[in-house]
Amino acid sequence: MSFDELKQEVELLDREAMRAIRAGSHYYDAMSGLYLGFRGTDQDVRFIGAEDFTPYTGDDAGYLFSSSSVSSSAKGEVLRQFLPSGMQSLNFVGVNSCETCAIGYGNYAGNFYFDHYNSVFDNMSNLQNLMCHESYHWNYDFGQNANGYDGFPDEYNAVMAQVNDPSYQYATSLLKGYVVNLLQSLGYSLDDAKRLAGVS
Repeated sequence: MSFDELKQEVELLDREAMRAIRAGSHYYDAMSGLYLGFRGTDQDVRFIGAEDFTPYTGDDAGYLFSSSSVSSSAKGEVLRQFLPSGMQSLNFVGVNSCETCAIGYGNYAGNFYFDHYNSVFDNMSNLQNLMCHESYHWNYDFGQNANGYDGFPDEYNAVMAQVNDPSYQYATSLLKGYVVNLLQSLGYSLDDAKRLAGVS
């Protein structure tokens, strides 16, 4: 087998693995945020009591991520599971809405504030993609070996890391709309923002 043939086979396996990861509603314990498993064919992020999660749990059991019936601490634990190990020490703070941003933001004190009622987090691909964006900031702007946040170039680079992550192709139009808006806030025209965000 040639290198090119092997590369094509690996890319096919990667696409199949991405589909498998996104197949089903992903369930987390409503108290602790620990992963319980997945069921069905939706891409929802849901919370349910661990004792209520069974092999017969349907696609729509429990509560969506954005539900007010789930604590922000359980939601923060779910977000923590999608971050690199160096970011595990972040303090997740659920807020009712982000005044300085659409979805969430971090700071030098090691806090990550997120709008825990925003329905963008109800979708697994969106959640993974948003954590990709925040991971970029931590690695290059706020983390232990980072250079410090420098506004436009750092935000642009975080958005490009997000757009180029495999999870972005499965993200919802809601998330992609936030990306377009963020690019416009950086000074891009609507047409340029859509082009950069891969939105038609």
